[in-house]
Amino acid sequence: MNNYEAELWTSASILFVHAAIAFTDALTIKAGSVKSAGDDHAQVIYLVEQTLFLSTGDKIALNRLGKILGEKSKVSYGGKVYSRKQADKIMTNFVRYKSWLKDKIESVS
Repeated sequence: MNNYEAELWTSASILFVHAAIAFTDALTIKAGSVKSAGDDHAQVIYLVEQTLFLSTGDKIALNRLGKILGEKSKVSYGGKVYSRKQADKIMTNFVRYKSWLKDKIESVS
């Protein structure tokens, strides 16, 4: 059983955030042999923009990533227990971002 199914909303949210970061690293490694370094995960958006040519649809996906990353400090260090509604919001952005990302990774030669 995973954390979401176990209704562990805070830990599920943290995992969605970290999965988004890991998937994005996979994209930038494949596209440009580079990976985001450091604690400022928002820099990964800049790295993607520098590594790939982006369409309008790609920028919408990166906006989703920005929303996910915007939750990182709050969910990881905020000290509050997340609700299902908050976890669902992160999960929805993650699922949509992951769908775009998988297609993008496959399209990178």
